[in-house]
Amino acid sequence: MKKLRLFLSIIFILTFVASSVFAGDFANLRFIGFSKDGNYLAFEEWGEGDPGGWYSNTYFIDVANNSYALKPITLLDEEGKHSLEFLRQKGANLSAKNLRKLGITQGNTGQMVLAHLQNDWTYTDGFGIGGNGEKIKFNNYINPNSPNYDDFYELNLETFPDETADCPNRESFPVYKLGLTLNYNSYDGRNNYSQIMQKDSILPKRRDCPTGYGIESVYFYDDMVAVFLQVFSRGFEGPNMRYMVVTTQLDYEPYGQDYFKYRK
Repeated sequence: MKKLRLFLSIIFILTFVASSVFAGDFANLRFIGFSKDGNYLAFEEWGEGDPGGWYSNTYFIDVANNSYALKPITLLDEEGKHSLEFLRQKGANLSAKNLRKLGITQGNTGQMVLAHLQNDWTYTDGFGIGGNGEKIKFNNYINPNSPNYDDFYELNLETFPDETADCPNRESFPVYKLGLTLNYNSYDGRNNYSQIMQKDSILPKRRDCPTGYGIESVYFYDDMVAVFLQVFSRGFEGPNMRYMVVTTQLDYEPYGQDYFKYRK
């Protein structure tokens, strides 16, 4: 009996330690939508904090300029006095005026051309928390009668070590800035094009000393593009993940179904 109690105690301790080591705070994403003209978009990130409480943050983005259109609405209930649903509804109520001002329609998300969710481990054996960057290829249309693998987009996420932001413990947890480039590759090379969507010069404080990034989803809305990125950082007990979006208006525009691009 004593051996059994000792065994159960060891299992309990190991389980507690493991949960503490791997505990963290990974946000959920809700893409609210674009405005009808595609000039603006909004999204919400929400979840349970580490070590506790709830949060709900809503962001309003100027798509062509890849910048905030309005100040984000950030809500935090550290003590969990109300339910998470209550907090999110409060955020939705506060956001309604901004959505109307920018003409954003809920559910108007355009065409999702790629999705790589956190629980998809197809390309990485576990959660991608490193600073190695990522490269993906995709098309924004499918034509079964004309295979389009010779014409495709390539999205290249690069990371660059940051040495200036006020971040502790850099030796154990390196901190990274990012660069994101969208390339178009045509079958004969005549219409190849490359467009830099973002390249950090400084590291925004809001990213909380990121240790890595991952591409989660890509949306096209006419000639507007939105790329949702996972941003990883060190949390209270383990890795945290928040969202950011990088947006652009294409410097070229599609022409029919032949997939050629012409400069504006």
